[in-house]
Amino acid sequence: MSSCFFQKIVLYLFISALFGIMTVRPSMAQKKSATEPPLHFSNPSVPGTLVVEQKKGFLRVEGYAGKEIKIEAQHPDSLQAAPPFFQVQELNNTMHIQSESPAIFQIQVPQNTSLQLTMSDSGRVEVAKTHRLVEINNARGAVVLKDLEGWALVNTVDGDILASFREVVANKPMAFATLNGRIDLEVPSSLQAQLRIKTENPDFLNEFEEAEPALEEEKLRIQSKERANESRPLATLPGKNIKKKSAARSLSSPTDALAEEYSDSLVRMEEVAKPNSGDSPPPGKEALLKSYQVSETYSSEINGGGPVILLSTRKGQIAVRKRRYK
Repeated sequence: MSSCFFQKIVLYLFISALFGIMTVRPSMAQKKSATEPPLHFSNPSVPGTLVVEQKKGFLRVEGYAGKEIKIEAQHPDSLQAAPPFFQVQELNNTMHIQSESPAIFQIQVPQNTSLQLTMSDSGRVEVAKTHRLVEINNARGAVVLKDLEGWALVNTVDGDILASFREVVANKPMAFATLNGRIDLEVPSSLQAQLRIKTENPDFLNEFEEAEPALEEEKLRIQSKERANESRPLATLPGKNIKKKSAARSLSSPTDALAEEYSDSLVRMEEVAKPNSGDSPPPGKEALLKSYQVSETYSSEINGGGPVILLSTRKGQIAVRKRRYK
């Protein structure tokens, strides 16, 4: 009798344990999250640098008026991904964050922090409300910059670049390069710069240009020759210097492009084909936009000229817009 009783107890415990395992497994598949205690630069009296090296996922960095670095992170749990799924280290006023697992990062930094962000596989990178250098390299995916007051160097192989600046730091060159994506740049109307556009797509929009009657005639002439399978001639616009560049030249490196043409101003430098509607700067009145048919390189002065702004894409459309709101 006693032996039978103990057998029933053992069987009951076994069934309970098995049922418990079955009910726990789904929760293990949920996203694991981590919130780091607020971090500080070793010398908060001078601007620090945030370096993020991420393999895949989503990364958003936003500037704010505080002095701490706040990190929130998530990643899908798996048998291969054991915590911690990212590492943080501060050295010489530079904060390093590294993650080899797919991850979602939301980071707040002091507004005067410089950023060096790398997505080595694929993903989306967003930056908002910072006041210093933003340097981004994304292997595949979109880059979105909102309400910046500094300067930027952005490179993505396959993705759109949408950049909106409230202010631009004077005398700082900028570069935005993508292989197949579009580039939409919004800057203050008072900006002084030398605009440099490299593209195989003959149509781009520039709100800083006045209408040029000779341009439409040139466009029609070029289109007519293209339809006849003739080589495209160089388009010479009044007051513009347009140079033919080799199509075989790689467009994937903003550093190479700037080093070649502006040696005195050398700088470092999940497919999102359709970004959210809120990402794109306001288009304004399309009547103000000018569409050009040009060869691969177009140069234009904005408000008398200034530091170089390089925009480079092979197939995507380029738009340069005046910011119409604070």
